[in-house]
Amino acid sequence: MNKENKVHGVIAAVVTPLDKNGRPHLDNLHLLIKTLMTEGINGILLLGTTGEGPSFSLDEQADIISAGLSAAEGIFVLSCIVNVSLVDAANAARKACELGVDGIVALPPYYYKNLRTDGLVSYFAHILDKAVPENKQLFLYHIPQLTGVPITLELLEGLIKYAPGRIGGVKDSQGDLAHTIEYCQRFPQLNFFVGTDRLLLDGIQNGAAGCVTAGSNVLSPLDSAVYQKFMGGEHPSILQEKLSMARLALEKFPPFPPTLKSLLSYRFHNDGWEVRPPLVPLAVHQQEQLISILRTLPIEQYIPWINT
Repeated sequence: MNKENKVHGVIAAVVTPLDKNGRPHLDNLHLLIKTLMTEGINGILLLGTTGEGPSFSLDEQADIISAGLSAAEGIFVLSCIVNVSLVDAANAARKACELGVDGIVALPPYYYKNLRTDGLVSYFAHILDKAVPENKQLFLYHIPQLTGVPITLELLEGLIKYAPGRIGGVKDSQGDLAHTIEYCQRFPQLNFFVGTDRLLLDGIQNGAAGCVTAGSNVLSPLDSAVYQKFMGGEHPSILQEKLSMARLALEKFPPFPPTLKSLLSYRFHNDGWEVRPPLVPLAVHQQEQLISILRTLPIEQYIPWINT
């Protein structure tokens, strides 16, 4: 991969397959990543919300990152840092960088609320100084509906001032297009990614670098087609409508990890797609209902396996 390229395009926030004993199923992770690569993704995010990152120990995280890197040759590989402890967060980021990821996507410390901006700047600055080498970038993860700690404009300003050129951008999972646009207009030098497939076209039309989404685990051909056609000068609004309908179908069955894993087990006709407590598997009748909904949508050209 050309390391001079900035992270961009369709980044799949991949699930972490687990066997029946709750251990990472690295063969299925390899299968998933290789399949998504054939479907046009530009990169992967490991150990994010969809990847059940908070559910794994530091040693397990390292094993998952190593397996992901071995499968993802030629595309961007990002690793999410979900640890609350500053020491653990820095150690996890350092290990991920040593293993060879292209960038870190760090959640804010989400236990304490009403945090001051200078405290958050110090938190992320510590991770940069202790863990992220100068040839890699730190991305921030804005998902206030889960963390209660937003990535504000003031925080970004403080970090850019502290470490010019070291901040890559933000994964914006708030689901508010106006918020993403504000990011893009205020900081055109950074890369911002929408966190839902439904906003992909609107996002890139307004300056976003692409998407980092859970939906790409099963909708990557649609995501990739929208992105590639837009970058080729087209306006794929009809294709985006199909993508949005499919994403809305997935959203009827939260949370995403068991829902996506159920579909992947159906697609690949194998086991090894378990979830770790407190999550529980999607019920069989819910899987059947979701597949039935997806079969009614005009997406067979891009997702043919849904009708097998």
